[in-house]
Amino acid sequence: MSGRAIFRTALAATMFVWLPAQGAGASDLASTASGAPSAAPSFALRLPLEEGVPFNGVVNYDGAGIGSGAMLYPAPNLIAMVAAVATHGLIAGGARENQKLAMREKANEVLKPYQAMLGTLKQRDLIQAAIERMHSPGAKTLLAAADASKADDTLIETSLVYFMTQDQRALILENTVSIKRAGGAEPYTNVVRVVTPAIAEQEPARFWSEEQGAKLREQSALMLAISLDLAIADAAKASDQQLAFKTIRYVEGGLEKMERGQIIGEQCKRVVLKTLRGNLMSVPRKDARAQAGSADCDVVQTAAAG
Repeated sequence: MSGRAIFRTALAATMFVWLPAQGAGASDLASTASGAPSAAPSFALRLPLEEGVPFNGVVNYDGAGIGSGAMLYPAPNLIAMVAAVATHGLIAGGARENQKLAMREKANEVLKPYQAMLGTLKQRDLIQAAIERMHSPGAKTLLAAADASKADDTLIETSLVYFMTQDQRALILENTVSIKRAGGAEPYTNVVRVVTPAIAEQEPARFWSEEQGAKLREQSALMLAISLDLAIADAAKASDQQLAFKTIRYVEGGLEKMERGQIIGEQCKRVVLKTLRGNLMSVPRKDARAQAGSADCDVVQTAAAG
């Protein structure tokens, strides 16, 4: 087996957490008014107006605060004091925004080795590749940004942005997904965040860049497919209110992160959760390595249906 084939197999095994109820849930999107499920729905994925694929470096805003020590406002009366406070707020707010902009520009320097390759990425190619990797049942077609969807299609729209961690060991996708059922009322809208496993390469830039960025392209498409599958499943199933909220520790590149949420799917290497805000996340477990030798390492366990 070639090195690229080994990477593809390992990538699929470590990234994808499939919920068995997802297939039935997706079919429910096309249920008839009587409640009887019909055949698997057809999905129309509308292309965004922007052709390029947005990529950014991960930035930590924790250090973006401006000194907040006590400040005196010399003013002859209350009106003057209120004006002074308002002026100070505007100045401080502008300073913080400038500082954040500088931090974003600094963070994006991590992408310099990949600029030429990233400039060739197109949303159409990425979404088409993601469609080929999706597990949700039903036909899937691409729509131009200006096209209207077919009456019998479930329309899916995405607004995505990718990030690379500063150690270049992991990618992150934040995808705002909108799903509108044909003839339905308000669309389902949610943000899905997908974090890849951290690569163990000594030269990450070489790893992501070889073969004209084949691994980065493939991983980006798989991340998008996962985000779409998770959104489709979440749009079709009942509320998770019966599930307990827990603090989940996961890894983002070489850093440990925490998130409070409900676990809706897990296996030894990854966990899918719904956050306090109702957003979805698919992330690598912090203790993935410790459990990697388990006999049932790749068996998916899902939360009990309520």
